[in-house]
Amino acid sequence: MGLGFKHRVSGGLGPSPAHRFQQINVESLGPFDLILKSISLIQDNAVLSAWIQLTIVLPAAIAMLLNHGFFYAIIHKFMPYPRPPSPPDELPETRPDIRMLIFIGIVLVVLGFVLTVNLVSAVFYVVSVVDQGESITFKDVLRALPGQWRRVAVTGFWGELFFAGMALVLILSQILIMMFFDVSRVPLLILIIVTFSVVRSFLFFIVTTLQMAYAVTVFEKLDGLAAYIRGWKLLKSRWWIALWIFVLLDLPKTMLGDALSAIVKSQQCLHMKVLFAVLLVIPTSMLTQLCSTCYAFFYTSCDLCSDEESQHTNDQFQIGLGYRRIEAS
Repeated sequence: MGLGFKHRVSGGLGPSPAHRFQQINVESLGPFDLILKSISLIQDNAVLSAWIQLTIVLPAAIAMLLNHGFFYAIIHKFMPYPRPPSPPDELPETRPDIRMLIFIGIVLVVLGFVLTVNLVSAVFYVVSVVDQGESITFKDVLRALPGQWRRVAVTGFWGELFFAGMALVLILSQILIMMFFDVSRVPLLILIIVTFSVVRSFLFFIVTTLQMAYAVTVFEKLDGLAAYIRGWKLLKSRWWIALWIFVLLDLPKTMLGDALSAIVKSQQCLHMKVLFAVLLVIPTSMLTQLCSTCYAFFYTSCDLCSDEESQHTNDQFQIGLGYRRIEAS
């Protein structure tokens, strides 16, 4: 039996993921329950999931890895970190063409953005329909995508701004630290732990916020800042579940991207780099589809908890109003 969806907005995608949730104690649904439910949905609709994986998710995952590797290489190319002294006869290191790098960066960002919009629209739509017990084909998914592009793109654009702001803050912070602070005096282990914690904390907040905003956009037809505000309200005390989802799904996906970046910069031959890249793309793509599915169910659990709290508050108000009427009489 699925967890289900409730219909929140008439004229939308169809029911939003909630009606079977109503027969379960929503607050008892932990991160593992949501992940297992997501895996079950993908397995029960293997053919549809495979089509979406190969035609929508896989290209988006490749674009994500390309963006990750490109900007990782750029940051380390221009970052003013200490270098060992060069031998006298060594030729000076040539700088790449800045304009070409900017052009490639813009192309990769736009490509990744478009494919991510497709990914979010498709996966969230499938979850909203399949968990209702309704049949759906891959052609149905393709027909539904154009109706979602504008709203999801607006929300995603704000997400890109958040990511750009985060990257800018991190880069400037690292540059200032390298310029004015002698990091050689800090134990390497502590430096690694602090850097990892700060970067992942920023990443956790932005990824969770973005996924919730996407869910609000698809299921409630709110876009832009309104979707982010609504998403923050839904999260409330359920950030700990979001943290577990991030640690179990998003963090491994990010680490696969880090591994790919390290392989690209390694001294391995081209054939080995291509082989390792292919081996890393496959699990990254599978995790990407699982992540999006899981966040759809996480949105629903937050949504129903919010409804229950609102109903509880309303009941308390009605009870208090009744007492006041009795006292007045």
